[in-house]
Amino acid sequence: MPRIGFKNLYVAKVLKDSRTELSYETPVYLGDTIEGNLNPNFSRTPYYANDTLKKVYTSMGQGEITLGLGELSDEMSALLFGHKINTDGILEKKESDVAPEFAVLFETPVGDGDSKYVVITKATFTPGEQSMSTKGEGIEPQTDSVTGSFVPREFDGKWQVSADTRDETTDPTVFTNWFTKVYGQPTP
Repeated sequence: MPRIGFKNLYVAKVLKDSRTELSYETPVYLGDTIEGNLNPNFSRTPYYANDTLKKVYTSMGQGEITLGLGELSDEMSALLFGHKINTDGILEKKESDVAPEFAVLFETPVGDGDSKYVVITKATFTPGEQSMSTKGEGIEPQTDSVTGSFVPREFDGKWQVSADTRDETTDPTVFTNWFTKVYGQPTP
């Protein structure tokens, strides 16, 4: 079935990602979702020998992710982009701010009450374009977006994991726990 929705957008900061360790913070709700776009960017290189195609090598490059949000709060902006909120509650953005890495978790309904649950395992974000428009005879809501890139995590090479509620072999607790802990991280 085709995807018919996009909801429950969470992020979880990567604490450790090495060949031997993997840990994330507890996922936090990012905000109202409008749209999402993923582009994994694979390249293919043919190998020829003896005047024939022998093999095609495939490798993953840096993937691209764009998220359309109803509104990106100051708290989420500080979290995603490494900005700071000062003691007066003012969001301050500096050129030297460094965006941390995150897992991105979401749900995409596929009809008949079923859904696909997805985790992009390691992404970093930059602010998207902001548009403003004066109010005329009608109101045109202006929304926020963030853009980013994703790569496979070092721990196990995975760049995405997903589960489908239509798959009867998947333990139902996987879905009930999907937004409480990033799937696949070892239990301490």
